[in-house]
Amino acid sequence: MEQLTWKYMLWFYAQADSVLAPSPAYRELLVRNGFDAAKLAVLGHGVDLESFSPAKRDRQFWARRGLSG
Repeated sequence: MEQLTWKYMLWFYAQADSVLAPSPAYRELLVRNGFDAAKLAVLGHGVDLESFSPAKRDRQFWARRGLSG
């Protein structure tokens, strides 16, 4: 079943101009299973953990706007 699934994925994604993988490790997994490395790019996580750290939380943010909870 796994081989059938990989064959389907190869067929499906071969029609795309590019394919985005969530990490370099996943990109390598795809390459090892026959995906065209030239079409694969890594699209990392969309949250900048430095900018959106809980350490920067302003506990009074909502209260200053008259909101609670």
